[in-house]
Amino acid sequence: MLTIKNYTGSVTPGIAVHADATVTVSVEDLISTALARSAPFIGKLARALDFVVKKEKKEDFTAKITGIVASLTALLGGKIKITGDKKKANKVTLKWFWHFWQRTEQTQENILRSKYKKE
Repeated sequence: MLTIKNYTGSVTPGIAVHADATVTVSVEDLISTALARSAPFIGKLARALDFVVKKEKKEDFTAKITGIVASLTALLGGKIKITGDKKKANKVTLKWFWHFWQRTEQTQENILRSKYKKE
């Protein structure tokens, strides 16, 4: 069970009795969705449409499209089930969970910092 309270997340064994929202998913499906696994033609389609973004954003655009499709496919296919207050669940998901296909300036800074970190 993952509990988020006062902007801090903690994981404990068990089931929440009075949860605002519940997300049910297997570990395999959760990781598959986080890695943006989707049908190969989705990546091809995204790359065909990447002319709408600047050259340096093409990779991020393709990753975002495949990530969104993977998430929608998992939700619509019933691999991820959300019950309870869906607005709260969505807010928590967007704020607290980072998907591999989501990049931010901070992520890029952290990647660069780790590459050049001297130990």
